[in-house]
Amino acid sequence: MSLGYPRKHSGEAIGLESLNVNTDSLGSLPDGGELFLTGQFAKAFHFQVAFEEADRRRAYRLRKSVFIDELGYRMTTKEGGTLESDEYDDVAAQCVLVHKASGVTAGCFRIVAPYSIELDSPRQLPVEQHGSHGISHDTLHPRVMPRDKICEASRLAIAQEFRHHRDNERTENASLDPTFRLILPSLFLAAYSLAELLGNSHLYAMMAPTLPRLLRKSGFKFVRLGDTIEFHGRRNVFYINRDLAGSGLQDTLAPLHRHIYEELAPQAKRYLAIHHRDPA
Repeated sequence: MSLGYPRKHSGEAIGLESLNVNTDSLGSLPDGGELFLTGQFAKAFHFQVAFEEADRRRAYRLRKSVFIDELGYRMTTKEGGTLESDEYDDVAAQCVLVHKASGVTAGCFRIVAPYSIELDSPRQLPVEQHGSHGISHDTLHPRVMPRDKICEASRLAIAQEFRHHRDNERTENASLDPTFRLILPSLFLAAYSLAELLGNSHLYAMMAPTLPRLLRKSGFKFVRLGDTIEFHGRRNVFYINRDLAGSGLQDTLAPLHRHIYEELAPQAKRYLAIHHRDPA
């Protein structure tokens, strides 16, 4: 993906293939290593559903830094251009990954569901608006699913200082904390976990074709729903559900998944209570 010029981009696509994130498999860990690394990750990071405006601003600020400052996307901003935000943000479930020691926002994502979109806004998922011509799968198309059970993960970003570079790359970040390699899979695990805890059975995302292939090394089994489309770069619409998520996930990621799910469960319950929604 060329970064040489600014592009109009709505931001629904997950563009981490441009950000030099290490998505290597965790399968090389020694016996028990996954438990140790998950424990270290839990000590270092915390997932926080954004209940307060300050937490939402954490996500908007990071997205501005990654999508606009680094990737050159021309997207909607507010607060004098310091925050990136669009019409879905006020009704989406925002989540941030916070580095405990520094208080810095290491990552973020949001979950958008049609039931949460206000009446004066489109009642489609962003991926339906911008990627519908790339969806040809008859049985997994969002339009054939129960509207109260579908959602989309988007605006996933990782702060530059927390990206784990490959060992053979000569960068100042080449010897980062080993827990940083868990940030990318943790964000996807958190996105799916939060979606499920909020009562959504079917998760969609628009991504560059390379990212799901890389994530497959860690057992994430996304279904591609159609041909690659040009949406400010090559993009595909992907789908995942409980069976797909559970069947392929490596044993090395199971402790991390369990930790994230348990961390998000009470927060999701609070979110549902605030928004008066039954996940059943």
